[in-house]
Amino acid sequence: MRKPLLSAHCHVFYILVLINTIHGLLLPINQEARQLPTHRSRRESNEFIAQSGNGSIAVANVDDRFYNVNVVLGGAVFTVGLDTGSSDLWVSGDVPSTKNVSAQKVHLDYAGGTVSGSINTAELTLGSFTVSDQAYLKADTAQLGRGGANGILGIGPSSISAINKKYSSSKGEPFLSRIFKQNATLENYFTIFLSRSPDVEPPMAEAEVGQFTLGEVIPLFEDIVNTSKLPVINDQYHSQRWEILLDANGVIGPDGEKINTTTRIKNPQSGAQTQLRVAFDSGFTMPQLPRNVVDAIYGRVPGALFYQNGSGIGLAQWTNFWTIPYELNISFIFANQAFPIAPLDLTLQGHDPSGNDICAAREMDEAIIQDAGFGALDMILGEAFLRNTYMLVHVGDLMDESSGGNPYIQLLSTADKRVIHEEFVAARLNGIDTTGSQPALLGQSQAQQSPPPLNSTGLTPIPAGSSSPSNGGSSDYQQAWFIFPVTFIWLASMW
Repeated sequence: MRKPLLSAHCHVFYILVLINTIHGLLLPINQEARQLPTHRSRRESNEFIAQSGNGSIAVANVDDRFYNVNVVLGGAVFTVGLDTGSSDLWVSGDVPSTKNVSAQKVHLDYAGGTVSGSINTAELTLGSFTVSDQAYLKADTAQLGRGGANGILGIGPSSISAINKKYSSSKGEPFLSRIFKQNATLENYFTIFLSRSPDVEPPMAEAEVGQFTLGEVIPLFEDIVNTSKLPVINDQYHSQRWEILLDANGVIGPDGEKINTTTRIKNPQSGAQTQLRVAFDSGFTMPQLPRNVVDAIYGRVPGALFYQNGSGIGLAQWTNFWTIPYELNISFIFANQAFPIAPLDLTLQGHDPSGNDICAAREMDEAIIQDAGFGALDMILGEAFLRNTYMLVHVGDLMDESSGGNPYIQLLSTADKRVIHEEFVAARLNGIDTTGSQPALLGQSQAQQSPPPLNSTGLTPIPAGSSSPSNGGSSDYQQAWFIFPVTFIWLASMW
């Protein structure tokens, strides 16, 4: 647990990581977020969530960075991270009743590192669901942060399972796929509700209860079944994720206007060039956004600074990032519905080496895989989005080929704009709302565009409203950036 830090001003630090190509459109849209039928306190919300049935599993929140569930494997209890971006189970530690089924070494690659080990089988139980002889990776080495967990449980599409490719038996199929196949009366969908930790932001007196459900919805959020069914699209690079299409120009910036968007995928097989391909991945803390979207969000903010190198402010190891002086609001549009992200879920408060107040993005995976094997994606929405949106994923034939059903996703905003603003004021502004005195955004002609990445040191910041260095002939259609937030080294002592 870290100590709560309060201040009247903050800065957001974002690292921008280069990744292939990106390109940009517009639709009329209702920009009001979906409201819950009746606003309830967190205690009331917890009571409603607790009413969920046997298909509901509690999800533990570790500092808003890791979301874990408990499983029983081979008679022993393991805490594992819940990951919508992968499909395999791996654990480290002793499994009492287990059987090795392959001497071949298997490697599972994640954006944050690699896990290696051998394929074993054992009985696996999650909540009220049990499967016998479930294949999993018994890890010898694990080079990634896990937030105290003993492994990861992947709940992504079956086709990206590395274990199933090596062990083609039905026992090698992903756990979730086997659950749906052996429970004929269970509807083939799961839902996720992620909580926000009161240990991370002090104004919350009581922690919300996160939930993962199979074949049922949380009573508080039952309206999700009436929301638009967003088709899961086939990944053009054959690395299937839970991915759908964002509406054309489907990002609302801090001025309440849409930002032009264009997919980086050449000759897209689904949707239009103006629609971004979005994957929902609970393994990512922060939204991963294209470079032009990042610039449109922060480039018009008075006082915003873009650094190509942070050595001048004690951040010599960081390059290509923004600092922002106050609260900003952004939303994403699906099926003509805006889904806002709470400002608290985009930043982490702390201090720089000089003692100046900052709001830094939370720590996350150390890299984004930059090859086609990671999927034909334009952006990734992870934990920050899922703390503000309840998600239902109907797996269709992506987990049970015999179902013949088309997979789809349904979303329900759980964010009340008034409440998330009040929480930001309480946590970051010491309870004094100074947001009304924030200066207006700069005009489009004064907007800053981030320059291409450089390896130079000691570069000075480029204030918003000034001209950027020459692109050097590098076009945005040849390069694209994803936001890559990090937590600073000197914050480690606060956890």
